[in-house]
Amino acid sequence: MARGPIPRSRLAGEAAAAIRVARLKHRSVRVFADLLVEELGLPRLSRQAVYDWESGKTAVPSDVFLAAAIVSGVSISDLLKQAQRFAGDSTDFVVLSPQRDLV
Repeated sequence: MARGPIPRSRLAGEAAAAIRVARLKHRSVRVFADLLVEELGLPRLSRQAVYDWESGKTAVPSDVFLAAAIVSGVSISDLLKQAQRFAGDSTDFVVLSPQRDLV
């Protein structure tokens, strides 16, 4: 039996796009992953896990979504707004500027 891509909800697509937007604010996926490890208190996090979240291959855990906003210096609201613009589009992400007030 042939398998196609797993359909994902609009919100899952926005979460995946949000991870990509947040990741692009950093020098590399490794730097982004290391910051997430520190923020979440994880023992490690692979670059592949980040890419799998971005592609929608695996769901973005809620704590990772929140940590991505924190380590990127943007509000969750702004991260979602940016992600909504680019959910479903794999190119031309615009990187958000850091905000001082995240609350």
